[in-house]
Amino acid sequence: MPKVRELSPQSFGARLAAYRQTAGYTQVELARLLGISQRMLSHYEGLPDHSLARLLRLLSEKLEVSTD
Repeated sequence: MPKVRELSPQSFGARLAAYRQTAGYTQVELARLLGISQRMLSHYEGLPDHSLARLLRLLSEKLEVSTD
């Protein structure tokens, strides 16, 4: 049975870092799996609010593609 992850409402970056750590990945490992640099993942984890989520939604709408 999968773990239930309980996280308090935080910024996107803080939640991303918490999920990564809960899953047992380092930044380097997760970045490699995602096909991005560790520096880029670090940037995402440092975002102060939901700016990346907002950007993804806007990109999806404007480019008429799914975020999947």
